[in-house]
Amino acid sequence: MLGLVTLSGWSQIRAGAAERPPVTRQEAALLTDVAEVAETNLVAAVERLDEARAPDRASAALDYSAGNLRLALEAYSLAIAAYEAALSKWPAFHEARVGLGRAQALAEQWTEAERTLRAPAMRADATEDLLLLYGYVLLSLNRVISAESIYRRAVLAGGESSDALFGLARCFMEQQRYRECAATMEELVQRVPDEGAYWRLLAEVRLAEAQSDAAIVALEAARRLGAATPEMLLMLADLYVYRDAPAVAVALFDEALQAEPDQPDWWLRAAEGLLQAGHPEKADAWLTQYAAAAEERPARYFRARARWAAMMDLPEEARTAYRSWIEQDPVNVHALLGMGDLLYADGDWTGAEIWYERAQRVDEGSTMAWQRLARVALDRGAYDQAEDYLQRAHVVSGDPAIARTLQQVRRLRGLEP
Repeated sequence: MLGLVTLSGWSQIRAGAAERPPVTRQEAALLTDVAEVAETNLVAAVERLDEARAPDRASAALDYSAGNLRLALEAYSLAIAAYEAALSKWPAFHEARVGLGRAQALAEQWTEAERTLRAPAMRADATEDLLLLYGYVLLSLNRVISAESIYRRAVLAGGESSDALFGLARCFMEQQRYRECAATMEELVQRVPDEGAYWRLLAEVRLAEAQSDAAIVALEAARRLGAATPEMLLMLADLYVYRDAPAVAVALFDEALQAEPDQPDWWLRAAEGLLQAGHPEKADAWLTQYAAAAEERPARYFRARARWAAMMDLPEEARTAYRSWIEQDPVNVHALLGMGDLLYADGDWTGAEIWYERAQRVDEGSTMAWQRLARVALDRGAYDQAEDYLQRAHVVSGDPAIARTLQQVRRLRGLEP
């Protein structure tokens, strides 16, 4: 939406407007000439206009036109400066104020954009494009209620246009009004079936409603219509992973990764998905690709590598991965417990206890650490110590399963000589 507004700005150089400042004949001729040059060469048009803007006597219209051109070139800071120059010369210049707000929004200066656009958007003659822009800014500031009111005005101004309804649906989604959001999106995908963003929001609202099958249907429809983006293919692959359809998921991951080959994080995401579903075979190739391409390997990578090695029964590789994971994230309870579990499986109870105790110190409310310490104590026959650990775990969680284990340990203590 913002891109279309941006590109349409400089094409209005020759158009008249009621609230525009006056221009001289020479400036009018210059603007006509610049508009013609801009149709084929924006940079040359900017250079030509800047030559005339150099003297202090240049009108606000020239500054405004320079702002439009720079907006089209995505030079947002320069566009902002040009619009501000226009407004300093002609404070009532409505189009320049809107242009300034647009440039600030594109530069993600949300607070400044809201302040700039507020007055123009409150006017009775505010256009649909302006209302859509202001609604987008309000949503970016998480002012959802205000955004909804603006989008409702845009719906009226645009005759229930698709863009306005989409903005309204996003407001419904943010407020967890899933039924209204879903109903709006069902209408929009029927109206504009080749718009991927509509299918994506429909899939997201279906997931929010815990309707994963309906989300798959939405994403598959987009895919078969050629409207699915690579990100949507990743979403669909994730859903197939959890439906225990790894072959379909792998094909979708491959399709997405081929469409966007320069996204190493996607390789890691694909590997994590298959590991989560218990299918480590393909995950190794993606982890290897990620390791070769990533400038730095984060804790997330080593977590996936540790999980893969454990699933493939490669304890040495798992231990190496856990060490690297802990180096990156030394207070991660799962990493500490995982290292302890490896040592416990090797029969190194003392080493396992060290890691379990470290995990317990990191998170005093972790029942997992207390339960593992109790397991080691039971293996050693230290029932009193096991009872103490389990009692602490039960106090923290109140878990009935821990209570039952605690009762069993107490019975065992009663059988001791």
